[in-house]
Amino acid sequence: MPVEAVIKFGGSLERLPQFLEICSNLGKSLQGHKTVIVPGGGRFADEVRSCDRRWGLTAFTSHRMAILAMEQFGYVLAEKIPNSAVTYDERDMLKAWTSGKLPVFLPYGWLKTKNEIPESWDVTSDSLACYIAAAFGASTLILLKDNMPEGDTKDLSGSTWVDPMFVQFLSRYNGEVWLCDGKDRLSLKKTVTCGGRRCFRLK
Repeated sequence: MPVEAVIKFGGSLERLPQFLEICSNLGKSLQGHKTVIVPGGGRFADEVRSCDRRWGLTAFTSHRMAILAMEQFGYVLAEKIPNSAVTYDERDMLKAWTSGKLPVFLPYGWLKTKNEIPESWDVTSDSLACYIAAAFGASTLILLKDNMPEGDTKDLSGSTWVDPMFVQFLSRYNGEVWLCDGKDRLSLKKTVTCGGRRCFRLK
């Protein structure tokens, strides 16, 4: 199933006052492109972290709850990004593209059979989006963040911009990886830009 790009929509973008504008702009930017939107966890994942600290949940439980947090935010995105639809597998994505809609991927059911993914807070939606991009054969992975780093981002070891496991997942992915400012209008052309500025290419 050829996928042009997997777009990971950072959950922190939901906290910004221009969240609805970001959703509207993204819907316009992705029209005509075979893309898949992967939601972050945002405030829903923060609540899972709070529960984990309070009750000392097992890694299995907190990991599954965190993926369900991505699904909750995914429902929000599917409602607020124009002309988008929730999808659960590749067949749903094909149906969405055929009907001219943007797939928002809710990954819980699809991921629960993937035993090679560690059950740990070191794996967040960034790593999962990379894993999904590799599995779907996407040529590009774009991570939309609420702000951008300064300086060199190529050495990701110890970086706060992605989770600790991202580098390992990245080694299994053959496509391009871009870090973009989600507040600016995304453009998918010969190169990936946001607000007319070239985004940071990580790979």
